[in-house]
Amino acid sequence: STFTEGITRLVEAYLELDEDGAKAQKSANRSIQLNPEFSPAYLLLARIYQKQKSSDQATLYYYKKYLDQNPSDQETAFEFAKHLFEEKQYLEVEQITSKMADPRGLPLLGQALIHRGNHEEALVAFERYMATLDPEEQELYHDITLISLPREARAYRLTPPDRRKTYLEKFWLQKDPFRTSGGAMRRAEHYRRV
Repeated sequence: STFTEGITRLVEAYLELDEDGAKAQKSANRSIQLNPEFSPAYLLLARIYQKQKSSDQATLYYYKKYLDQNPSDQETAFEFAKHLFEEKQYLEVEQITSKMADPRGLPLLGQALIHRGNHEEALVAFERYMATLDPEEQELYHDITLISLPREARAYRLTPPDRRKTYLEKFWLQKDPFRTSGGAMRRAEHYRRV
């Protein structure tokens, strides 16, 4: 009755049995009472609340408690960030993904920043992500053929590789409807779609 790991296994069993969550929740809380440093209990509580869809604040609280104790668990952080994004909790997505070392969090961060109207920082997040990709994949983000006029696409292909960055900056600036973000708005949106 005082072995926290055993109680945590009991919580997992309750969850597997697809109980209503009350027994699992009670057991996880008991585990935390006995050992507040036992992080798996926080993760299980976060998943219980997420499954019940009863309290976004509780879900967020327990995931954060778990991740504070286990910052190297990038898979859990990524899964949680995806859940937050689906729930349109963009500020929380920023909080989680900005702490992640896993580059998979960067596109989520970029999309969350776009939704909050911060296109310049979104662009930075996408560019940091693209830097982790091999050149062939990077080219998919830089490919403007599907959104440009035929003459623009031809001009881009004919531009020497060392001058393409400058060409793209001018291209995105021209596509910016307000010309206030230096092309960041349209460029970030393009990266989001890719």
